[in-house]
Amino acid sequence: MIVSEDRNILETFDGANQASTLQFVKNINIEGTLFQRYIISLKLFKKLSTDCLVMQNHHYGISPKRMQANQELAKFFKILTTSVDEYNKVYVLTVQAYNYPVTAFQWHSEVLTSMLLIVILAAPHLQN
Repeated sequence: MIVSEDRNILETFDGANQASTLQFVKNINIEGTLFQRYIISLKLFKKLSTDCLVMQNHHYGISPKRMQANQELAKFFKILTTSVDEYNKVYVLTVQAYNYPVTAFQWHSEVLTSMLLIVILAAPHLQN
C-alpha cells in the first residue's frame, strides 16, 4: 500500500484456507528469483503450476490488472506468479522488485519450503 500510494488498492478475494497452484507469468525468467532454488528439484518446480502445493489464507489481494494500472506499483514490482480464488478471480501471488532485493508473496512459503527440504533429504527414496 505504501508503494502504491493508494490506501484502497486491495480488492476482495476468497482465498481462505485454500490450497492452490502458482501460475507463472508467461515468459518469466526465474533466474535471480526465489523460485530459482526450486530448480534443485525440477519435478517439484513443475508441480508448482500443476498441483495445489501452496497454501492461501486471505480475503484481500490485488489483481494483475489493478497492479499494472497503478504506475507506482508497476514500475516498482514485476509480477512473477498469479492464482485464482474460489470464484476464479485472478490475483497476484508473487512479485519481485526491479531494483531492490525484495520479493513479496501472498502464500505460505513455509509449506513449500518444508516440501523442498523433504525432496532434498529424501530424493533417492521418492517416487514422485
